[in-house]
Amino acid sequence: MDATIATKPKKTILCFEWARGFAAAMVVLLHVTQGIMASYPISVIGKSRAIVWTVTQFLLTRWAVPVFLMISGALLLNPEKQTSWKDVWRYERRVALVLAAFGYIFCLMEQYAGTRQLSPELFGISALNLLSGRSWSHLWYLYAMMGIYVLLPMVKAYASSVGPEDLRIFLIILFVLTVCIPSLNSALSTAIDTLIWLPSYLFYFLLGYYAFNYIDSTPPRLISICISLIVIGCLTQILYIISGNYGDWVRSPSSVFVAGLSLMVFLLFKDHCEKRYRPRGAVAFVSSYSFGIYVLHPIFLNVAYKALRLGPWSMPPMLFELSMWLLAFFGSAVTVWVMRRMPGIRRIL
Repeated sequence: MDATIATKPKKTILCFEWARGFAAAMVVLLHVTQGIMASYPISVIGKSRAIVWTVTQFLLTRWAVPVFLMISGALLLNPEKQTSWKDVWRYERRVALVLAAFGYIFCLMEQYAGTRQLSPELFGISALNLLSGRSWSHLWYLYAMMGIYVLLPMVKAYASSVGPEDLRIFLIILFVLTVCIPSLNSALSTAIDTLIWLPSYLFYFLLGYYAFNYIDSTPPRLISICISLIVIGCLTQILYIISGNYGDWVRSPSSVFVAGLSLMVFLLFKDHCEKRYRPRGAVAFVSSYSFGIYVLHPIFLNVAYKALRLGPWSMPPMLFELSMWLLAFFGSAVTVWVMRRMPGIRRIL
C-alpha cells in the first residue's frame, strides 16, 4: 500500500515490495476474523476458538497496517526525494478521490442496510458520514494518510535536519504519548491525560524512516525486547479471552505489543528481503495491487456475512476462515485487476 498512495522512488526497494505483498494478504485475514468477532460474543463461538482467532490474528496480521505506515515514512521522508506542496496536493487528491468513489459507496451501503429504503436523505447522511470519517472502519488508514500528507513538508524538514540521536529521543516521546499511555489506560481502565494528543500513526511513520535509515544491523537487545513484548501480548490476549473479553486494545495499533511486533517484522523484511532478485509471481502481483486490495476486500466479507448470512457455524473451524480469506483476497485482487483497466481508475487504485 505504501506509498501505495505515494509516488515510488526511481530505485525500487525490494524489501518493501515483499513487505507490501505479505501485508496486503494479512490485512484481509485480519478482517476475516475481526468481522466475525464484532458480530458474535465469545459465548457463541467458544473460548478455545476465540483464543486461536485472537492470538493468530495478533501474530499474523496486526503488524500489517503499521508496517504500511512505516514503509510510507521510509519512502516519503527520504531526504533525496523532493517534496513540494504540489506533491502534497497530488497525494491528497488521490486519497480524496478514493474516499469519494469507494468510501461514499460504502456509506450508502451501510445506510441502506439499516433502513432498507432509498430516499434523498440517504445520500445526504452518507455524505456527512464520509466527511466525518464514519465509513467502513478499515478506511481509517486513508484518513490517517491525509493527515500525514498535510504535515509531510514540516515532518520531513525536521527529520532531515536532525541527527539519529535527536530523532531517537523524539520517537521515545511519541512512543510514550501514542502507545504506552493508551495501553495503560486500556489495561488499567484509567484516564491518564497528556498535555498533547498525537495519533499513533505519526509514531509509525517516523519509526519507519528511522528503522530503515539508522538501524543497519538489528541489535539482539532490540529483538529481545520485541520478542518479549510479543510473548506478553499473547499471554495478555489469552487472559482476556478466559475472562470473557476479546481485549481488542491488545491488538490495537496503539498497543505496546503491536508496536514491538510491527518493528520486528519491519526489520525482518529489511534484513532478509533486500536481495538481488525481484519479487515475482504472486508476491509481485499482490504488492502492485495492495492498495486496491486493501480498499475493496471488505465488500466480499460484508456480502458473505450480512447478505449471505454466513457465520462460524457454516463450515468446520479453519475451513470457514480459509474460505472467507480466499473469497475476499482473490475476489478483491481480480476486481482491482479489472478496474485498473478502466480509464481513470488506474490512477487512483
